[in-house]
Amino acid sequence: MKECATKYLRVKIHDNDFWYSLSLLADMLYEIFIGEGRFPEEDELPLLKKYIQPLWFSLHNLDSIMSWNKSSVEFKETIEKYFEPTLEFVDYLDIPDWDNGESVYIPMFENAEIIRK
Repeated sequence: MKECATKYLRVKIHDNDFWYSLSLLADMLYEIFIGEGRFPEEDELPLLKKYIQPLWFSLHNLDSIMSWNKSSVEFKETIEKYFEPTLEFVDYLDIPDWDNGESVYIPMFENAEIIRK
C-alpha cells in the first residue's frame, strides 16, 4: 500500500514559459481523477497525452486572451505543437527539489497536494 501512496504522474514540457497553464492543467486533471474515483494506469498515458496537448494549448491561449487582448499588447496565439507533454509515473522520492517550472507532479491518490516544480 505504501508504494501506491507515493506514486505521482509527472507532466513535463521542456519550456518554463508555460508554467501557469501547466498548473491549471494539473488542477483540472486531478479533479477529473478524483471525480471519476480512479487514477490513470500506464497503458492509458498515450491516450491521455493525445487529449492533454490540445487542452493545455487551449488553457494557455484562453489565459493569454484574458491577459493581453485588452492591453497595449495584442493577443498572439501560441501554436499547439509547443504543448507536447511528457507523461510518466514517478515515485515521490524521485521528485527533484527544483525543476525550473517545467513539471507538475499529480498525486495518484486522494487528499494530496499537486507538487509544482
